[in-house]
Amino acid sequence: MSDAGEATRPALQPPALQVRALGIRRGRRQVVNDVSFTAAAGQVTALLGPNGAGKSSAMLAILGLLPHTGTIHLGGVDAATMDVRARARAVAYVPQASALAAALPVRDVVAQGRFAHDGSVRPRAADRARIEAALQRLSLGGLADRPFDQLSQGEARRVLVARAIAADA
Repeated sequence: MSDAGEATRPALQPPALQVRALGIRRGRRQVVNDVSFTAAAGQVTALLGPNGAGKSSAMLAILGLLPHTGTIHLGGVDAATMDVRARARAVAYVPQASALAAALPVRDVVAQGRFAHDGSVRPRAADRARIEAALQRLSLGGLADRPFDQLSQGEARRVLVARAIAADA
């Protein structure tokens, strides 16, 4: 017989990110060796280490952009079983430096964060609402129609953060 209180207990949520025994080689060099950590949704988690310690490589492996050993779970799902769009819905990334040099309007750059949800070039109403909310959250409303390649580095960085927020990962 179950305890009467069990019905009111919230179900345990899997961690947003769980990395176990991560290993990454770059050429002949082992850049990450046996790294494990867990990050809960809504919690700030920092990955710290000196230059060259493998922090960026670990992030690229989590994104599915670098081969690795070990396991990565996103929201309780083995990332190795996720297709590219499912992984993009689960994790967003803001690079240290962006290779994006297009004259796209800022709003369109932020809209790229929604592509994994619908796959459409034309965002639906719900997507447009998320895009506008991300623009407002980072005080980018006044720059929404400005070409991305005409922004300062700080403005461009904020746009990339807004794109990650719009991804809703």
